[in-house]
Amino acid sequence: MLLIDQQRAHERILYEEFSRNIADGKASSQKLLFPETIDFTAADAELMSELHTEIQNLGFEIKKVGSNNFKIIGIPSELKEQNIKKILEGLLEQFKLNESELKLKKWENLAISMARSVSIKSGKKLAYDEMKALVDQLFACDMPYSSPSGKKIVITLNLEDLNQQFES
Repeated sequence: MLLIDQQRAHERILYEEFSRNIADGKASSQKLLFPETIDFTAADAELMSELHTEIQNLGFEIKKVGSNNFKIIGIPSELKEQNIKKILEGLLEQFKLNESELKLKKWENLAISMARSVSIKSGKKLAYDEMKALVDQLFACDMPYSSPSGKKIVITLNLEDLNQQFES
């Protein structure tokens, strides 16, 4: 029996996809029908400017329109319809957290931060087709057994392990 942590699995899938997109600079972007302007704190606006190229390579189309304001014109096609401000703020917060805790390259930190920010969360119910697609995508990854932060994604239980759980 395989037990799979769906959040960690989705993080791995997204991390590998975002890493390729940043390296290739060929992420698919979806134009917004109504572009959104987001105000950031001065520190976050500075970080957005610093990461602009890498964020563009993830599939965001962003233009600076003021000292702390950015206009979002397009988003990565993987995001579909989500709260863009929440995603970008989460991305920046995760990036800062990773930067202080982990010693990563800028692109790697950004890919991990984005994956964590938009991944399926633990406890979310998935339909059978969604579960199957997640498992298929996971085992197509280069490293399907550990999350980008090195945590286990898959636990294998054999019949002996299960029998031991029922012995008292």
